[in-house]
Amino acid sequence: MRKTVLMAAAGMALGGATAGAIHLGDLAVGLANGRLATGVFLVNGDAPVPLLSERVFICTLGKFPGFNDDPGFDSLEGTFAASQSIGYSMRGSLRKWTGSGLTTVIDERLQTRFGTAATIRLSSLDDTPVVGTSRAANTFGVYHHHIGYTLLAPASDGVYALEFELWAPGGSPATSKPYWFVFNQNSDDATVQNVVAYLKQNVVNETCAADLNADGIVDDIDFVYFVAGYNELVCAPPGCPYDFNGDGGVEDADFVVFAQQYDVLLCP
Repeated sequence: MRKTVLMAAAGMALGGATAGAIHLGDLAVGLANGRLATGVFLVNGDAPVPLLSERVFICTLGKFPGFNDDPGFDSLEGTFAASQSIGYSMRGSLRKWTGSGLTTVIDERLQTRFGTAATIRLSSLDDTPVVGTSRAANTFGVYHHHIGYTLLAPASDGVYALEFELWAPGGSPATSKPYWFVFNQNSDDATVQNVVAYLKQNVVNETCAADLNADGIVDDIDFVYFVAGYNELVCAPPGCPYDFNGDGGVEDADFVVFAQQYDVLLCP
């Protein structure tokens, strides 16, 4: 079976910067094929690796009522040119989980803040995009910033979701693929995971999810990363790129997806 054969590749080394310099609970942000990309950090010893294939993330509100500014964004040193600016946009209106899907437009709104009060934005009520503000990488090419997210009245307990994207002034690097935040307002973990699964299976529809490092091919390097996630088994926020079906764990069903895409090799 291919799983047995490929396990031999799991000893390959993972390179990267020192884990202590990276905020591992933040989203990894980087570049994939000339465009901005989102993901999470995989750590092997002291070597964090950005896996830039994840597009569904969890934010648990409650640092203050209805608020959190975690997870933020972080990158490895040298990922970007010094002082490269990156901004965000909300691509539509806030949605709420119904138990079987997401609502269309609702009366609740999400407020975002990316610095001073002048950076405050409100999600739209008619599904039109709202362009946020940008902030710059430091002189070492590290992009480490946090957006504050506040769920506004008449919001109630439950799970909400909103689609975002990252952009750069002037269009270079190119805009990221859309990504989603799942906002947990006093709900249980199982419900949150149901929303993640719904988004991964019905909305995001990533055609090459097994390309974990987003380099355009599914190869032995991706297998090394998948095995690391497979050994963890249970996913932890903010995101889990190896959990292809979004059910909260990395198991044989996810391996089947990986094996199918490994046979294809080249991503569409």
